[in-house]
Amino acid sequence: MESNIEWTQTTRGAKAFIYKNQKYRKRCSNKDGSEIWICCNKSCGVSMVLFDNIIKRYPQEHLHEELQHTPEIRTLLENIYKETKADLLKPVTEIYQQHLIQHKRKNGLADDVPIFNYIRSTAYRRRSSVLPPIPKTLEDIVIPDGLKFFENGEPFVILDSPAPYRLITLCSPKALVSLGMLHVY
Repeated sequence: MESNIEWTQTTRGAKAFIYKNQKYRKRCSNKDGSEIWICCNKSCGVSMVLFDNIIKRYPQEHLHEELQHTPEIRTLLENIYKETKADLLKPVTEIYQQHLIQHKRKNGLADDVPIFNYIRSTAYRRRSSVLPPIPKTLEDIVIPDGLKFFENGEPFVILDSPAPYRLITLCSPKALVSLGMLHVY
């Protein structure tokens, strides 16, 4: 059986594949080692069975349109998402614009590239997957030793009181001297 499967990811990063311009995601694995894959369109109930990446049961007819993106556009979007995860200091909008300009230079037009609002949530979700978690409580805030002192060895963290009423005071020596000269607090 011939299988032209293009492996990719869902918008949330799970393993998926494209077959005959339809996208499938994994539903479950059977005891015999085969896997059931279902269409990524939530309103579509079409499924197919793979065994060792070979199609064992072909899908039925889909009740919706095919994927709107060509393989070239899917590659462009994946490159945008990869750079979004790799370069955390560059804004996502700037990454999108750079890739859009490159696509325009290469192909002449960018009519088939989705607008930024279409890919924004996926790009930011992929970026947040590599960022550290946001502290939920005061005890979760950890100040690394490298940030407690200046390069010359003088302290930057003046006060770090324990919980339950944690207070962290950051101050440079020059600002501390200026603060000491004030008569009104």
